[in-house]
Amino acid sequence: YYNNTYALQFDGVDDKVNIPAVSGNLGGYYNTVSAWIKPIVASGSGADEAFLSFRYPGSRIYTEFVKVDSTVDNAAKYQITYRSWGNRWRRITTNPVFSDNTWTHIAAVQNGDDTDPILYINGAVADSEWGLDPGTGAYHGQGLFQNENGDGPSDMRIGSRNFNGTMQIPFEGAVDHIAIWSRALSAAEIATAYGGGKIADISSLNPTVWFKCNEGSGI
Repeated sequence: YYNNTYALQFDGVDDKVNIPAVSGNLGGYYNTVSAWIKPIVASGSGADEAFLSFRYPGSRIYTEFVKVDSTVDNAAKYQITYRSWGNRWRRITTNPVFSDNTWTHIAAVQNGDDTDPILYINGAVADSEWGLDPGTGAYHGQGLFQNENGDGPSDMRIGSRNFNGTMQIPFEGAVDHIAIWSRALSAAEIATAYGGGKIADISSLNPTVWFKCNEGSGI
């Protein structure tokens, strides 16, 4: 399975990468996200860890991609969460998908207005469930990268949640080959991005944003 010399390493304390320039490439109801994730500890830490997050204009509006570990029932699962003040929705895999110190390919595809993201693990559709965080509103299905006002995200962060500029739920582990498309990839294209468990050249898929993380410094 996946092996690469370089990747972004995060200590789970204060490591993060902020990317404000990505915001103009995202928005709308047709998007795809793909990345390789290797958590140090998949379950047992007792804390969720955000490996990607996208913050919108406004202090408490964001979409985040998370390794869940805050409860026993949800340990080592992959979750996407959208939060806009009191409104929160989530899409979470039914089964655990992450293992300690093991590379896992994740993807999410949004294919139209009022549709929930399709989650992929290692090139295949993953069983997943939609839900609301307790005590919150019912807003969901409005796009991975679009809030209620139709705005796209203002910045991207790798390695934690960006909560009003504050770092929360930091990720401990490695993240590599992050790609984003302003269109919904097909199942066959997700399989190409997965590359059979090995690093893949996805230039033929024309990603809108692609961080290869292969230069030994920077991204």
